[in-house]
Amino acid sequence: IRRPPRSQLFTYSTRFRSVIRTVNNSPENDYIQSATLNGKPISRCYIYHREFAAGGELVLTLGPEPNKQWGLEPIPGDAPDKTPYTIMK
Repeated sequence: IRRPPRSQLFTYSTRFRSVIRTVNNSPENDYIQSATLNGKPISRCYIYHREFAAGGELVLTLGPEPNKQWGLEPIPGDAPDKTPYTIMK
């Protein structure tokens, strides 16, 4: 997951609305310090498409240096139902 280009992004499907919000979004703060999905902390550097497509809010808190304690969970294998959804800059 990377810093989104804007402080707030919306995506819509026919049934759900998903929002990506950032805290401290600026060109200097390019690194994710922490993340929550629907109010629950996530410590991995990816989310599953099914999690995001189901609707809700992803909040990314950003900072100027990498948080080397966040996002350490290994990315899963290539199982079709476990494909991570990433946000690129």
